[in-house]
Amino acid sequence: MSTKKEKGSFLLKLLLIIISFFAAYFFSLIPQKTDNYAAGFDGDTSKSGFAELSPTGSEVQDYLFSAEEADAINQAVKEMAGKLEMNIFVYASRTPIDDYDTEIFADDSYDEMFGPDTDGLFYYMDLSGKSPAYDYISTSGKAILTYEDCRDSIFYALDNFLPSSSDVQANGLAPYKDNIMAGIMEFLKKLDYYATTAYSPKKVFKSYVTGKYVYYNKGVLYVTTTRPPAQKMKLFFFCELIGFIVAWSFSARIRKKYFFVTTPNSRIYMSDNDVHFIQSEDTFLREHTSKTAVSSSSSGGHRSGGSHRSGGGTHGGGGHHR
Repeated sequence: MSTKKEKGSFLLKLLLIIISFFAAYFFSLIPQKTDNYAAGFDGDTSKSGFAELSPTGSEVQDYLFSAEEADAINQAVKEMAGKLEMNIFVYASRTPIDDYDTEIFADDSYDEMFGPDTDGLFYYMDLSGKSPAYDYISTSGKAILTYEDCRDSIFYALDNFLPSSSDVQANGLAPYKDNIMAGIMEFLKKLDYYATTAYSPKKVFKSYVTGKYVYYNKGVLYVTTTRPPAQKMKLFFFCELIGFIVAWSFSARIRKKYFFVTTPNSRIYMSDNDVHFIQSEDTFLREHTSKTAVSSSSSGGHRSGGSHRSGGGTHGGGGHHR
């Protein structure tokens, strides 16, 4: 008959087994290999710059900026791209499109110009006169972490320079040309400020479109489908805690069932004077032992693996009405 000490040892072993099971199971769910899709910045600033789209259907290329002014903006953008080591493109649109199409256009245009998951951003400036105007910043690579939390501050700063939709509808763009150019220069200054000051960038970004995470690990930028190491450890310890709680609850129920129930003694039902034990011996004439082989079979199944990656990269960013 088992003693309390033996039962306590059994429960301790059971507790350790359950904790180990939970830990091993959940740890096995954490991918150990990290595929990094980050493409970085190749140092080529020739594709960075500025473009202005004239009104659709206009027979005359009615650009707001002269060739010299556009060249000056182009040069400023390229210099900032080189300084920040990321692709930068400013796109001034005179053609009205809806907000959703603006976002798709910005993301796709960036990928086509610079490649998926490279470092950089695409700024769509709405000068179409649409009410309300919708500006959009699409970020990629390290620009996601750098500007995700300060993007609204950049937009609010630009509101001091860019004309409202009602102003454009009433007066056209010409009266605001200098302000718009100043706004573009202010945009570049803000990019520089948030990238080079003590401002703390976002630690981890997850795209709910591609399902990828963007984060730094030991100084290396990752764009990947796996969680950051810090989140993996949190998940591991959380699973350990859950396993411990479940195991402790389970063991407590067993202890309550066995430790606090008195083992019945058969001697209380009989008198010592009436009980006489005699020695008995069993003699076996023959012994027969049967052995049955247990066959094991494994059934093979086909499981398709791998992950589908679309042609587009992972993007952060957001829009602003004015």
